[in-house]
Amino acid sequence: MGDHMYLNEKQQTAVACDDGAIFLLSGAGTGKTRVIVSKVKSILENFDTNSKILILSFTRRSVFDLKTKLQKTSDNLFITTFHGLCYSMISTDFDVKIFDSNFRSSLNLSDQEILQISAKKRLLDFSNITTKPFYEYSSFLAKNGLIDYTDLEILTLKKLKYSSSNDDESLRFDYIFIDEFQDTSWVQFEILKCLFLKHTKIFAVGDPDQSIYSFRGTGERVIETYIKTFKSSTLLLDLNYRCASKILLHANLLIRHNRSKFRKQLSGVKKDEGVVKCFLVKKSDIEKSLVILNIRKCIIEGFQQKDIAVIFRNHKDAVLIKQGLFDQYLSDVQLLSMHQSKGLEFKVVFIIGIKHRLFESKKVLYEERRLLFVAMTRAMDRLYIVGHVRDSKVSRFLKECKFKYETLD
Repeated sequence: MGDHMYLNEKQQTAVACDDGAIFLLSGAGTGKTRVIVSKVKSILENFDTNSKILILSFTRRSVFDLKTKLQKTSDNLFITTFHGLCYSMISTDFDVKIFDSNFRSSLNLSDQEILQISAKKRLLDFSNITTKPFYEYSSFLAKNGLIDYTDLEILTLKKLKYSSSNDDESLRFDYIFIDEFQDTSWVQFEILKCLFLKHTKIFAVGDPDQSIYSFRGTGERVIETYIKTFKSSTLLLDLNYRCASKILLHANLLIRHNRSKFRKQLSGVKKDEGVVKCFLVKKSDIEKSLVILNIRKCIIEGFQQKDIAVIFRNHKDAVLIKQGLFDQYLSDVQLLSMHQSKGLEFKVVFIIGIKHRLFESKKVLYEERRLLFVAMTRAMDRLYIVGHVRDSKVSRFLKECKFKYETLD
């Protein structure tokens, strides 16, 4: 019960709520993992120690974190990813061989073409995909006895819907928790519906502002559908424990430009304002020198290399920085894409390569804005952003953040 002493009022409400279906709208850094852990412990301590609980998360890292915090809690507690769950079900039927990067070089298709095929499949939409890339991809998988992760999900869904597996006692759960629900695809949502029984209580945690995998068919609409399907109540966590106040101010200014049915504004508990600096450069070599110099300053001021991250949008923007870090023996500084940074936090964050661009649709605009918001909210104490000037133009996102610029020639 000791964990509950450290919960704020809204976290306590989420832990105590006994509604059959709950959606917890949890902003960046608001302690969602603590709520999940506390709620699971509360169920096992106060209700039924034999309750069968499934926790689904989206990365092996988050699964490991949850397992560490809930170790030895119960023999009836199952913590895995959606793909881990699907694999455990399908591997009992045949030897599963997953298409991964080891096979990528043998296939004459671009990453974008493969993403488009997977996105269509995840939407359970097989119309208009009898294209040459789809035929080549499908033939390659069949010839090599492979399935991809989307196939794995679809096979699981078919097994749940059309076989006696729904009578399988191992799949009958009293409670289902889903972390990072905004990343749930439509296939995964259908799997969830199959696992939901009359007595099952369901608890989903997510944040539309951190939905950054729209190419997988995820987004805000799946949250709306969840609430409607399960007649879910909605609770809110909006007190941020991670970011210094200045960082949070600029992040809020940015994300408010995305219109959402799940409107919220994060407030912070940290009294320290932190450091936020935005630099404008015209050349990538200036960006590299600037970042390396400021990393060195941070280290001199007492920050460790492992507490520093450099986050980029496109891999080509990271080439010079990567070489610079290597040359300066800064091998412990984390170099991550915006997608890779999701779920992590660092005392010092540098975001590089922010350029002016035109967006082909509102969907893409909103996604790119969410990506920058996710990157910004990884920072705990210091945030440095480097924007590029093109024909006297800077990224609209930097203007939306209302940064004070320092221009370097």
